[in-house]
Formats: sequence, C-alpha cells, structure tokens
Amino acid sequence: MPTSHGAKRILLITGYYPNSYKPWIDTQLSSLMDRGADVEVIALGGWLSTVNDVVKKYNILERTTYVPSTTRDVADAFGQLIRVCFSHPLQAFDRVRRAGLGQHLLLSRPAVAARALLLPSRHPEACLIHDLGLAKKFTFLRNIYPNARICLSYNGGEVVGCRKPDDYVDVFSNIDRVICLSEYARKEVIAKGCPQELTCVLPLGFDTSRFKPREPRRYLPTGSLRLVSVGRLSPEKGLVTVLEALKILSDEGLRSLDFRIVGTGLEEPSLRRSAKALGVDSLVTFLGEIPGHGVPNVLENSDVLVLPSLKTKTWAETQAAVVQEALLMKCVTVTTPTGALPETNAPVMHRFFFAPGDATALAGVLRSVAAMSPLEFQELGEAGRHFALERYDSVGVGDRLYDKLIN
Repeated sequence: MPTSHGAKRILLITGYYPNSYKPWIDTQLSSLMDRGADVEVIALGGWLSTVNDVVKKYNILERTTYVPSTTRDVADAFGQLIRVCFSHPLQAFDRVRRAGLGQHLLLSRPAVAARALLLPSRHPEACLIHDLGLAKKFTFLRNIYPNARICLSYNGGEVVGCRKPDDYVDVFSNIDRVICLSEYARKEVIAKGCPQELTCVLPLGFDTSRFKPREPRRYLPTGSLRLVSVGRLSPEKGLVTVLEALKILSDEGLRSLDFRIVGTGLEEPSLRRSAKALGVDSLVTFLGEIPGHGVPNVLENSDVLVLPSLKTKTWAETQAAVVQEALLMKCVTVTTPTGALPETNAPVMHRFFFAPGDATALAGVLRSVAAMSPLEFQELGEAGRHFALERYDSVGVGDRLYDKLIN
C-alpha cells in the first residue's frame, strides 16, 4: 500500500516475521501504514509459509530486511553485506564506527556489524523494537539514528545472561520510551531498572473486523463442552494441568468433553504421552499449527478457552493476547490469575480463575461451566466481547501507538 509524500518513517524491529503465532504484528504494521506512516521492518527470520492477505495487501515483505541473529547466521547474509559495502563504502565504514566496532571487535562480533550495516539508509523518525532481548541486540541504534525516537515495546520475559537491573543499563540508556502491554508489565520492567518516567501502558490491539462471531452464537451444539487452548506447547503454559483435570472429570463420569490443542512446541510429545497415560487421549485432539487468520474460526467453534499458564522466575503472561481474541469470539475464558490476567481478562470471567498447576481446582471450574445453560454462556460471551472491544480495538490502540512513536 503506497504512503503519502513526506510520510513519517518508522522502523519496526522484530524477532520473526511473518509470524503465524503473532498476528498482532500484522495488525500493528497495517495500523501504522493506514495512518500514513512509511514503515520498514527489520527481522531476524520469518515463516514465509504463513504469508497472509494482510502481508500481501500492504506489500510488507517488500519492506522487510532480514539480519543475522548470531555469528553463525552471518554467512546467510554475506551477499547482502557485500552489496552494501561496495555500493556505499563510506556509509558502511561510518556504520561500523558508530556501532562501536573497531577492527578487533568487528572480527569478534560479526553479527553486530552485519546488523548495523543492513539497517535502512534512510533515517527514520521513530524506531519500535519488539522486546528487551532485541533491544539488547540493537543497543547501537541511537548512534546510527541519533535523531530518531527509540521506543521499546516491552512484552515481558528475560534476556539470556541478564538477571540484575544493572544488566539492562545499556538498553534503557538508549531508549526514549518503553511501551508496556499492561500495568503488570510496567511494574516488571521498572523492577529491571527502567526509569519509571520512560514507561507507559498500551496493549496490543486487534483488527476486530476479523473477530466477528456469527449470530446467534451457538454453545454446546452437540451437548459436549468444547474446550480449546491456543499457543506454544511449552512447560510454562501448564497444559498438563488440563489433562489431569480431564482425568478427574472423566473418572467422575463426565466424559462429554472435547479438548483441542492448537499450536506446536517442544512439549507436544510429552503432552501426547500424558494424555494416553491418563486415559483421556480420546478426549484430546492436537490440531498443530494454524495460521493466525484461522484462529477466530477455531475459537468460534469452541465454548471455552482454557489458559492454564504458570508463573516462572523469568516469565509470566504480560497480556495473553489469545484471551482477548477468545473474548472477541464470545468464548468463556478459564485462566489462572497469573501475571497480567487479572487486568486483561474480563471481570465477568474472574469467577473462573483457578490456581496455577491445580488440576482439582480446574476440574471444579470446568464442572461448574459444564452445568451452565446456553443463556448463561450467551450473557458471559456478550459481556466478554464488550470488554475486549472497549479496550483492545486496533483503531483506538493504533492511534495511541502512532502518537507515542511520533509525538
């Protein structure tokens, strides 16, 4: 999609793009471009098999440059680096100098040099870096673009090798604004040493035109309670708790349950073994990876989203975007109250909170949900959707994001 002459230039730096697990990146990019921004993307990699209509409509791949994450990735970018060095030798020399890489460091830190060399030649008015780990990789950005506003979108988690506030000083000293997904995330980043005055709260927004359930919304159409979990399959997501809760309910005679798991990850083999060992494998379906644009359909054909996330020493949910997606599709949301979930899950759904890792508590919640009437589901679904529309519509969020980046 073309941008107007004189449009504000924004450089977005993200981990993987396109990324079917993070459709909000598409929404964020298209939202900025709809407001007239001339956007370029720097990414460490991407899943080109997940290119969707938004990426095509806005020609985002043509605006994307892939840079090395580690030294072993530099060889893949060798051709690009040669072209940059020969076509703009003075700029290349200046980039390496500004990145703080003398001759010795250039040889010892080739990935840093490559990232500096491959940044766009045109200076942006603003840069938005997705998360602390990436900001750690681009601490030289201020030297390359001295007049740009450097913003960090803090999504939570921990940077490898960084455990104390002092470890992040070099990041925060080069950032003008830290945009946090929730108040919980804001407190977390301040605890890491970020000056409070740099922080503000702005959640991820959603293109609500993609999240419109058919009316009337149908619940329990076959008499079975349709449960779904969506996300990466890793231990901190706590999915084994759901399997254990299904075992408890099944032993009580409640087998009118259907649990679908969307996503892939290292824990999938273990979860499959657990489902079989617990005797609930007939109630569980692993759907694998589904592109982001297919998630609304999965949610619409579910009654309940279950998010049994744990809190670890280095991670907690700082927004849990799938919860807002489920609310927009009028699902009941059954979650733990960890991280930001008390903020980002609708208040009417708080009655369905359960303690992390407590299968007995989750079984009790699911038992009560299974006993609800379709009318109760309808009322909860309407209230949940209203909550999500009011706070997470990409139109309002996009206006605020553009303002925080440019003004």
